Amino acid sequence: MSMWYTENQNNLELVLKKFNQAVEKRFEEHGGGSSYEVGYLHSTLIHYIKFLPKTKQKELIRDFVDAAKKQEQRMPGLE
Repeated sequence: MSMWYTENQNNLELVLKKFNQAVEKRFEEHGGGSSYEVGYLHSTLIHYIKFLPKTKQKELIRDFVDAAKKQEQRMPGLE
């Protein structure tokens, strides 16, 4: 947790950590629950983005575009 986060951000960070642990435990026999986690978070983001102001929606989308580009750049060397 960061001292620069709001209380809701801190709470969400804790909840996501617990969610991750629970899903990993549930799916550990099958190689982990990463696919389930990604799918669930995808659905949640798509649902709740409509409640953000348009400028925040665009910021969130830009953040994901930037993160995707960074991941693509890291792929060739698999650092």
